[in-house]
Amino acid sequence: MTAQPTIANIAEAIWVTWPGEESIPTPAFTLRRSGDDSRRSRAATANRAVSDTDIAEAAQTMRGWGQPALFWVPSDQPELDAQLERLGYRAHDHSIYYGAPTATLAQHPPPPVTCFEIWEPLAIMADIWSETGTSPGRQEVMARATCPKTAIFGRMDAQPAGAAYVGANDGLALLHALATLPQHRRKGLGAHMMAQAGIWAARQGCDWLALAVGRDNGPACALYASLGMVPVGSYHYRSLAHA
Repeated sequence: MTAQPTIANIAEAIWVTWPGEESIPTPAFTLRRSGDDSRRSRAATANRAVSDTDIAEAAQTMRGWGQPALFWVPSDQPELDAQLERLGYRAHDHSIYYGAPTATLAQHPPPPVTCFEIWEPLAIMADIWSETGTSPGRQEVMARATCPKTAIFGRMDAQPAGAAYVGANDGLALLHALATLPQHRRKGLGAHMMAQAGIWAARQGCDWLALAVGRDNGPACALYASLGMVPVGSYHYRSLAHA
């Protein structure tokens, strides 16, 4: 993939690199069944223009699984967004997709013994994720993915300091769960880990790397912009009860 990825390209890579336990396609929606606590691995995605009945049936199926009726709404589906709003589904968790060519991210390799590509993740990496808000359930999603993948282990001041997960699909790499321990922030480790992710992605034949970040996460958005990443779309969720 040499051109800038579309929202559809990124979405396809997300569902491969961050999968639910089961994906059930229907004519109207693809439904995802998952026992973890990740919204991304449980959200329904529209496959075409849908009717109110389609939405009601999808919601009933999700609730029957013990999951919330949760819909993923990308910025290129404004009709779906308006339809769900009319039906009383509230918007939440607004996120932006950032992307950049892997060559851009990889042009400044991290210093020696700063970043390591490791799979399976070390126990200390699981601890870093847990401490910074990536739950064990979300870590199970990483383990579940069958795509080419790795974890990035970051060190700073000769101490364990950060972790990230990256997977690849059809020439596009997706980075998830970039985390740095509070005492090691603002030291450049995030940029080093992004560079290592770009290096890994390039070796997998990926021309672009993308990620999703909360729209209100100013420091993270500033970091990605400083690395030459640009917004390439956005999405949010809609649910009847905040999920």
